[in-house]
Amino acid sequence: MIDVLIVGGGPAGLSSAIYAKRAGLSVTVLDKGASECQITKATEVENYLGFKSISGIDLHAQFVEHAKAQDIPIVKKGVVSVEKTESGFKVFTKKDEFECKHLVLAMGRSHKHLGVEGEDRLAGAGVSYCATCDGFFFRDKVVAVIGGGDSAVSQAIYLSAFCQKVYLVHRRDTFRAANYLVERAREKDNIEFVLNATVNEILGDNFVVGVNVTQEEDSRTIECDGVFGAVGEKPNMSFVIDGLHTTSQGQIVTDNYCRTNIKRLYAVGDIRDREVYQIITAVADGALVVEGILKA
Repeated sequence: MIDVLIVGGGPAGLSSAIYAKRAGLSVTVLDKGASECQITKATEVENYLGFKSISGIDLHAQFVEHAKAQDIPIVKKGVVSVEKTESGFKVFTKKDEFECKHLVLAMGRSHKHLGVEGEDRLAGAGVSYCATCDGFFFRDKVVAVIGGGDSAVSQAIYLSAFCQKVYLVHRRDTFRAANYLVERAREKDNIEFVLNATVNEILGDNFVVGVNVTQEEDSRTIECDGVFGAVGEKPNMSFVIDGLHTTSQGQIVTDNYCRTNIKRLYAVGDIRDREVYQIITAVADGALVVEGILKA
């Protein structure tokens, strides 16, 4: 019987493991691997305290090294199902079974892709999904933001502060974003709305040079240095837990201590419903969730 079993080996999961271990609890982390972790897809991180500049892969490697230095087992297995028991939970992988008193979900979330030619090939070479993370690298350059929700419009406004020009490309002529955000974007002289436009392809050999769209049946190429996809995110929830409260987008609802509506079940990091999705907020959840566990 493990005191705390953590599903997910990203910043939130590993931080939770370290705090739990230091609180005297037995801990195990189940992790599919680095390919499931958003941090490893960041070419450079310049806004995490203590590191002037570091690649996402290297920062994640330091997190893993820290956890291993605490003798925390990291088991490379994905979860297929979870069963609630009287004393906690049974967690099943394809071949193994783990039993725990407290279960922490830390699988993160993934950005929805545009699904167009050039997107995967140019990921990290001009294609991004986070203006806060990568916008700095496009200072004085031209970028295109794809999407029509709050995230897309907010990213366009954020980028307009230091980019030469921002194209906001949306497939409809009305936005899902809040009206005040749309009006704020319209007030920016360097944001150009490209409406009723469908993205066909992201252009470039080694780096983004433009995006091809069809706008009202006419094809055009928008020359730009970067493309920010903002068409939504999805939680990495590959199994079902009956009765778990989630938002309409699938994010897990928690309290301030990362506790869900199910006793002894917690959610940390990007998989839980929150306002800010950053490495530093995910890491902070490690301290919060252990407080929640100790209060259980």
